[in-house]
Amino acid sequence: MTHTSRRGAAVALATLSTVLFPVVAFAQDHSRFLPGSPRVGLNGFTWSGGRVDQLTAAVEACGRRVGEVRFDQDTFTGTTPRGTASGGNAVAGGFWMDRGITTDASCRLGWAQVVRTEVPGRNEWAATRNMWFPDTNNGRTSPDYPGQRLPNLATPPNPGPTLGFQDFPFRFFRDGAQTWTAELALFTANDRTHELCLIGMLTWGFTLTTNPNAVARLGPLAWTNGVAANSNIARTLTDAFDGNGLTGTNGVTSTPWTINTRDCCDCFVPTPSSLVAFGLLPLASRRRRAA
Repeated sequence: MTHTSRRGAAVALATLSTVLFPVVAFAQDHSRFLPGSPRVGLNGFTWSGGRVDQLTAAVEACGRRVGEVRFDQDTFTGTTPRGTASGGNAVAGGFWMDRGITTDASCRLGWAQVVRTEVPGRNEWAATRNMWFPDTNNGRTSPDYPGQRLPNLATPPNPGPTLGFQDFPFRFFRDGAQTWTAELALFTANDRTHELCLIGMLTWGFTLTTNPNAVARLGPLAWTNGVAANSNIARTLTDAFDGNGLTGTNGVTSTPWTINTRDCCDCFVPTPSSLVAFGLLPLASRRRRAA
């Protein structure tokens, strides 16, 4: 969610001052999680009209299922209020935690996203062309992505996600052929110790071509459980949140965070009524009998 083309109007954020406005739906929904006519700052907003790409995948932590992600994506076109032809891609959905599972009191869930593009626009990291940077809007105080809720939908899912997500990035055709790429990860975080663990991730984005103008998504969504330490998102967050901001930028500091890609299961715990789901109730019973 970079600033060039979607932050001047309310895509998911209205301004750099972090007031969050969900994308507003008017008519029949386009898909499970995409509104029919979202307000993203474009006149003549038009979905591409092809098949909406939909993903539903299990989320695992330390080899155990803790829930599932569900996402929809589709490309779109439109023009800015000044008449600039634009194209982009939208992804919305979230994480649904399984029944009987909760998070430890010291932990919370969140989304982190890093972006790379030829036209980064305004961003709080002073990132330039083709530089990976965190998609944040909080004064570089945490890796949290700002749009952690579903768009407003005519028929929202019931139950809703434990943690929603939405992003509607677009770029201008006048800037020529270009690619916008993002890596999105679900994480657990301890705000007291500033420790964050990346659970799983997906890659998404879009390309613009000209003569004639066209927009295409990078490919179908695919979820990967576990995040490699050398992935773009792990390396970028580690670099950005070392207290000194991104390597290669000047005068940009950040709040230090420890980025972990291992053993992300500690934050997920069974509710008392579902200990058997984690294989703990039989063990506890055996211990009582042995005593």
